Amino acid sequence: NSVLGAPGGFDRLPVRVVGNHRFVSISAGTAHSCAVDTQGAAWCWGSALLGRTGRLDELTGTTPFRVEAPGVVFTEISAGSDHTCAMDNTNTAWCWGSEEYGKLGNGALSWQDAPTPIAGTSGFTDIDATGQRTCALRNTGAVFCWGEFAAGVTGVTSAAVPTQVTAPRPFVSMSTGNEHACALEADGSAWCWGNGADGRLGGGGTVSSAAPVRVGGSALFSQMDVGGSHSCAIAPSGTFCWGDGSNSAIGDGGTTDALSPVLATGSALFRKISVGTEHSCALDTNGQ
Repeated sequence: NSVLGAPGGFDRLPVRVVGNHRFVSISAGTAHSCAVDTQGAAWCWGSALLGRTGRLDELTGTTPFRVEAPGVVFTEISAGSDHTCAMDNTNTAWCWGSEEYGKLGNGALSWQDAPTPIAGTSGFTDIDATGQRTCALRNTGAVFCWGEFAAGVTGVTSAAVPTQVTAPRPFVSMSTGNEHACALEADGSAWCWGNGADGRLGGGGTVSSAAPVRVGGSALFSQMDVGGSHSCAIAPSGTFCWGDGSNSAIGDGGTTDALSPVLATGSALFRKISVGTEHSCALDTNGQ
């Protein structure tokens, strides 16, 4: 499987990515992976269709391929379904790969195999590329998204350039899922917007919203992650999840959707959480 970054097929155990690279940022997309090394160079491997790994020949690479971006020093990278976006050391966003739904953020009408800077994105501090869209956080606390906005993430069907999410207050962090996104305020309050099915916005209902909806409950969070149709966040009293419960991903021992945050069983010591499409994983204070 080429997404492993090493020759061979599927592997049930971790394999080291070929090349003895030292990476500072890494991201796994649907069928490709990318990373930034200590010198600020971007490397990708896996399926190269539509230029998502930066290869002009679209050949699938089983080992890391250096993305051509002369003079650019990348600091963070995020791999989506068939596109990739990154931040450089001037806090400017760059994207490459499929242009479908406008997810490259530069108005391109065809796929691009080389990183292209997105106009007006200076001051961005975080970027998150998912299936068919990308969102980024500006140093002012504003969130911008581009690409496909399922259920009207910013009130439009899609946007080919960064479009600001209307928010009541500035945010300090954000995370993007398949059809919804969430962000945290400085005081730990959580807000979500997009597709409201299964309760994934956490506001107590299932109605979609183009504007951020305050996540219910009194818990204040320090870290949050958004998955396919559920979200989880860490509070002093434990880890809370909401949204689609059909795969037991919200951790309360059941399979019922949670329209507002529910406490995940045995989560009092969790300090870091990562949410996937149908499951969730966390690290506790002991590193387990």
